[in-house]
Amino acid sequence: MTENLLNILFPPSCVICGKIGKRWICPRCKLGIKKELKYFRIKKKTKKIFFVGFYEGKIRELLLKFKFTEKPYICNFFAEIISSNEKFSSYIKGYDYIIPVPMFVDNKKNRGYNQSELIAKKLSKKIGVECITDCLEKVKMNQTQSRLNETERAKNVRGVYKIKNEEKLRDKKILLLDDIYTTGSTVGECKRELRRAK
Repeated sequence: MTENLLNILFPPSCVICGKIGKRWICPRCKLGIKKELKYFRIKKKTKKIFFVGFYEGKIRELLLKFKFTEKPYICNFFAEIISSNEKFSSYIKGYDYIIPVPMFVDNKKNRGYNQSELIAKKLSKKIGVECITDCLEKVKMNQTQSRLNETERAKNVRGVYKIKNEEKLRDKKILLLDDIYTTGSTVGECKRELRRAK
């Protein structure tokens, strides 16, 4: 009742195009995003990387809204598009834990949430692989990666992440989840730290 009344007084508008409708993303934009989805898995040296789309078009718009405009509920959409792909779901079920790339505590407090963590938790519920957030932390504030080149990115994340509760991770298969993968510097640094548990 209350929700219906709120929808009448403050009807939802599409987070991408702004069109007023019944949901936070209109059918046209949702279809546009689904057309941009590209599910693929590659092996790069010693790590497997899973992608759900390129950082462009409507996917990029939606990620930016998710990260910078206080719209945490967008995590539901990303968890849905990952879990709805049978092949991707089966890959993820082969892991023991999902670990989201952590944010520095002050940054998380300012934003109100860690977008990768929200997706990981929703995905965990949908697929049945436990999401843990107490084994990896970001211990230093560093520059925003988007402003740096590949060499600078690698230096910028060095020593930024620290493993905790190593015994919990011993002999476990871990899926690291990040919202945007560019050069792989962040994921690579997290991986190096987590491997200390082996």
